[in-house]
Amino acid sequence: MKHVILAFSVLVCAHFQAAAQTYRSAVGAKFGEFTSLSYLTFLKESNALEVFGGVRSFRAGSVMHVHASYQTYRKIQTVPQLRWYTGIGGAMFMYNYHQEKHQATLGTLGIGPEAYIGLEYRIKDFPLTISADLMGRYLLNGYYSGLNIGFGATTIRYIL
Repeated sequence: MKHVILAFSVLVCAHFQAAAQTYRSAVGAKFGEFTSLSYLTFLKESNALEVFGGVRSFRAGSVMHVHASYQTYRKIQTVPQLRWYTGIGGAMFMYNYHQEKHQATLGTLGIGPEAYIGLEYRIKDFPLTISADLMGRYLLNGYYSGLNIGFGATTIRYIL
């Protein structure tokens, strides 16, 4: 249901003009498919570059992931601190699995393009932003190769 509400909100606001940049860069944490560290910097008034990544361990192995995306932000006129954005980018996943049956460790690398759509809210008079996004990716190879859609994340960033 959250995905439907987010998608509907973005579609309703699609005709609004580009937002003026409200900050230069921010750093924080992204909570979603994987927990990640995130860095966002604006290249122009409404265009930004986001880089995020992290490491996750689980019972059978671990994964390290790195993502980069170019994003375009647009203002929502009715709520001054709220903007919507779209983005394209790429991801790289390095998986490491241990198979006890064969006493072997298997490694695999996954790379591919990603697309994003989301909302960002800047807390008034406080140096924090909160964003929520949906993303899809197509991994060309690796453990989760193929089309992967429906992933989302919530990001909290401190404005530098």
